[in-house]
Amino acid sequence: MSMLDMREHVALDRSPIEEMCRSLGVEKAERLVGGAMEELAVWISRADPMWRQGRIEELRQLAGQVAPLAERLGMPNLAAVAAQLVALCARDDPAALAAVASRMIRLGESSLVAIWELQNLSG
Repeated sequence: MSMLDMREHVALDRSPIEEMCRSLGVEKAERLVGGAMEELAVWISRADPMWRQGRIEELRQLAGQVAPLAERLGMPNLAAVAAQLVALCARDDPAALAAVASRMIRLGESSLVAIWELQNLSG
């Protein structure tokens, strides 16, 4: 019997946050990134009940917010999956919608953990 590996490869691009640090200063950038990460965590936690309850328009709007925020935080994989979810919300494909919504949630959680760990390592 084969098992599907549900882990996601998390890719972090440090350049957007490094640019924020250069342009805004480290303290202000840390506050902005921290706030954005908290917001992203809340959005990710809301995605699962939305798709399970069939609140597709709300899910589309949420994914539409996740994509650019993930891009600004240097999470290109999460941004791409969120953009895919936006497109899928317009189609009648429940299986694909469930798969990509679940993937966005897993990738979002993994990306947040990775960036928190990165911050802890860097000081």
